[in-house]
Amino acid sequence: MSRTLFLLRHAQAVTDPARYADRDRPLDPVGEQHARRIGHWLASQNVRPELVLVSPARRTQSTARWVLDQHEDEVGFITDPRIYASSPALLREIIAEVDPAIHALMIVGHNPEISRFAHNISEDIGEMPTGGMVMAEFSAPSWSAALDDRPLSARLHIL
Repeated sequence: MSRTLFLLRHAQAVTDPARYADRDRPLDPVGEQHARRIGHWLASQNVRPELVLVSPARRTQSTARWVLDQHEDEVGFITDPRIYASSPALLREIIAEVDPAIHALMIVGHNPEISRFAHNISEDIGEMPTGGMVMAEFSAPSWSAALDDRPLSARLHIL
């Protein structure tokens, strides 16, 4: 059974610690454009997540919304506070909890955790830039089984 995991690092956000707390930082205009490009690219490839798990930070929420704006079909969208300041081990637990009926899953999170988790999946993947997305394909009956194996393919997309 085929499974697709999208790991997305949020797009570029403003950096103004005097004005915004870390969780409240919005995307800057470049980040908004970049997130839209990711959505267009996914639509052009005829791929889309069935479920998106997102950190509660404003920049991850906005990134996910811009990406999903390109998809006409409704996509499940869940804010999971564990994704903010998580760890690769915790991201693995979160993914393993996903219902096996979901075959295409997107996680929208932060560095360094999202890059480290992607590197655990494929050693060819290093530091993900803001807005970088890994698309990994697995053949497994569940998400926990998928994470126990190496992916059929895993590629970093920088759009």
